[in-house]
Amino acid sequence: MVHKRRYSGEKVNYRVEYDYDKAILVVILGLFIICGGILASIYFSFDIVENLVMTCILVVVFGILASYIMGNQMVREVEREFVREIEKPYPVVQRYIQTIDNPIIKVVEKPYPVIREIERKVFVTEPRHKLNIPHYKYVGSSETMTYHLRSCRISKSIKRSHLVSNNSRDYFRNHKYKACQLCHPEKH
Repeated sequence: MVHKRRYSGEKVNYRVEYDYDKAILVVILGLFIICGGILASIYFSFDIVENLVMTCILVVVFGILASYIMGNQMVREVEREFVREIEKPYPVVQRYIQTIDNPIIKVVEKPYPVIREIERKVFVTEPRHKLNIPHYKYVGSSETMTYHLRSCRISKSIKRSHLVSNNSRDYFRNHKYKACQLCHPEKH
């Protein structure tokens, strides 16, 4: 066996690390600056404009001091990876091919299905009579007193109790039915 150690590379990560003891110091400094501002305002009896100017100055001073005290600390982490390679000798495999002299062939005979003709008796009854339903050209509604062509879509919504059928336009005109405004049966 042969052992090899190889360097594969490094990963560098940067992160910011804060010191929480310094954070407490900054909070205490902020409280002192607030108390100092209030005492200065009372002692010198500032008006509103002077108080605003003093507050702005104190905020800027606090920001500078806080950033100086906290001072972000960048930490650089380096991860190095080493790969260990192990080489093992493998045994050589010889291929062995053997030929077979007598191949096995099996013949299977399947019988074919027998097809037989079957006679069936069919009884014929009397031929059906064709229904003799009259088809009228015009349809009217006794509820709305309008008449339509049979093919009009409104005529399909007429209830059976109000349905009046006839082949003549004159029948509907004589009974004071109005023509449909959609299908215009008076033109046909």
